[in-house]
Amino acid sequence: MSAVLGADPAAANIAAAKLHAAAGGLAIDYRATTAEALADAGESFDVVLAMEVVEHVADVNLFVRRCTDMVKPDGLMIMATLNRTLKSFALAIVGAEYVLRWLPRGTHQWDKFVTPNELEIALQLGGFEGISRDRRHLQFDRRPLAIVERHGRELHGCGRAIEVTRPVSEARNSPGLW
Repeated sequence: MSAVLGADPAAANIAAAKLHAAAGGLAIDYRATTAEALADAGESFDVVLAMEVVEHVADVNLFVRRCTDMVKPDGLMIMATLNRTLKSFALAIVGAEYVLRWLPRGTHQWDKFVTPNELEIALQLGGFEGISRDRRHLQFDRRPLAIVERHGRELHGCGRAIEVTRPVSEARNSPGLW
C-alpha cells in the first residue's frame, strides 16, 4: 500500500501524474476518481490536500463536505482555491490562459472562483467549527485557504499555515490524499 494517494477525475491527468512519479522514483497510488467516490468508499486519510481544485468542481459544498468526511481523527485538511477578484481574472485567465498560454484556454471560469466567505460557508456546511473571524485564517496570498484539524468528531481551524502544530515530518510519513 502506498503512503500517498493522488486522485483526479480526469484519466489523462492521472496518466501524466503517473509518468512524473515514475520519473522521480515515487510510489504514489494514483486513481482516476473523485473525492465524493473516495468518501463513499469509506476512504480516510491523515492528510487531505485540495489545492487549486475547489474552483473546478460542480458542487463546492458537496466537495468540501466529502473532503472533511475523509479526514481521520487528529488528521489535517488543507484547501486552497482562487479568490474571485478582478486580479485573479487578470492573472489566472487573461494572463495564464490567453497571454502566456501556460494553461489551455477555458481551464478556468471566473464565476467558479471561490471567495473566502463562500469557502467558509462550505466548511461550516461540512461540519467545520471554530472559524476565526480574522480573515487571514481563510486567506493567504489573496487565495482563500482553509487549514482544518479533526479532533475526534469535531473539526477545528488551525489558523495561519505557519501556526499548524502538527510536525511536517509526521504529516509526510502519514497516509494522505494529495
